[in-house]
Amino acid sequence: MTRGFTPVKLDDDGINVLSFLEYHRKGIGNENNRERMKLILSRAIGRELTQAQRDCLTDYYLLGKKQKEIAKQRGLSASTVCRHIKAARRKLHNIADYYFN
Repeated sequence: MTRGFTPVKLDDDGINVLSFLEYHRKGIGNENNRERMKLILSRAIGRELTQAQRDCLTDYYLLGKKQKEIAKQRGLSASTVCRHIKAARRKLHNIADYYFN
């Protein structure tokens, strides 16, 4: 890993949150741009994701819950949880691309 980052959790596709952020930080060398990215992504999580996407993303990446556990707790199927997480990641990826590419 570069710059001292360690991955926190791999998803089923082998992509993790820190690698995602690191990918979009390439070429962005100063602290102001990193802070700008954090602000943009945190606002996007609050404004652009549905409540279900936000909840599933938070449970999965920040709380480290398995998709089956999230599904059981929320009364959803595991595939629905997976779709919420993938849709949220796709939205955040598109937003990061817009602002940083």
